[in-house]
Amino acid sequence: YPNLLAIQKDNQNTVTISTVNKIGLSNTQRFYYLFKATANKLDPVWPKRDMVLNKIQGFKAYASALGYQGFKAESAKDEIHYLSLDSAKVSERQSMDREVQWYIDSSLIASGASETGIVYDSSSAYFASNHADENPHEGEYLWKFFVDIKNIADTASKDSSNTYEVPFTVDRTPPAFTLASEDAVVNPDSVSFVARFSWTDTAHAPDIRAMRVSLGRLEGDSLNRCQTRVADFPAMADVASKEFAIQWNSVTRDAIRSKGDGNYCIEAYAVDYAVPDSAVYGKMVRLVVLPRLVKSPYKTSTTVSACALRTRTGLPSRTAATRFSRT
Repeated sequence: YPNLLAIQKDNQNTVTISTVNKIGLSNTQRFYYLFKATANKLDPVWPKRDMVLNKIQGFKAYASALGYQGFKAESAKDEIHYLSLDSAKVSERQSMDREVQWYIDSSLIASGASETGIVYDSSSAYFASNHADENPHEGEYLWKFFVDIKNIADTASKDSSNTYEVPFTVDRTPPAFTLASEDAVVNPDSVSFVARFSWTDTAHAPDIRAMRVSLGRLEGDSLNRCQTRVADFPAMADVASKEFAIQWNSVTRDAIRSKGDGNYCIEAYAVDYAVPDSAVYGKMVRLVVLPRLVKSPYKTSTTVSACALRTRTGLPSRTAATRFSRT
């Protein structure tokens, strides 16, 4: 048979052999064997395919023989290819740390066969990478991991087909943008816009995951003294525009009326798509969903930009003045 699947089924198979000799005596024998028809499951835990990182750390993979009897996810190795050079640079292939999964079988406790009921599933395991780089070069990468899953009864076999490739990108450049006040002196009641956003990185497209824009009271002339937040503008996510205007709304206008005329500042916090590890990625996802934004401690992916303006609610219309901004 060109394809063994035509005569075999997944898991247990039964073979029956019947014989009859020349004088008419017959005999029948049966034996059973296990056939593994399904491919092993390989998954990257961190990072997933096509993610953007600013550090190489905490890489983790999952491998499973899907509970097939007698099969074991025994070991794994991995390597990282840097693809952004003229010739790809490959890191040393290293062994990965194995973590076997377990579950509790209550029937074992009830029967007295085990006090804890813990059963280790050797057919599946997590494998943690030992590769780490706090300051990797920017560019395209390929992470490869190789898992040895085999039948424990066959000590000589070695399955080399369990290979998985995970492309990812390293980006350590923070978002590059400025804010410019719409006018140096404005009346929030008579103008629509308070400031304008401008992307200043000519080499890259905007890659802001989330942005929080706030209105603050300027205590003095320096933007460093923009410390008293008065109100927040609506948060933004997946910012891909190179230029756009930030509008006054009822919340910020009411804040100006409450605090009175004076010197104010517009401050923006922006976080791009690059993350250092899975824990921060989870926080960034929840940050966009909720939607709220805080200052990130990871300076490689966070930008703070501010601009100043003076409000005068008595102005009948827009007053022309020189814009100024500071990153």
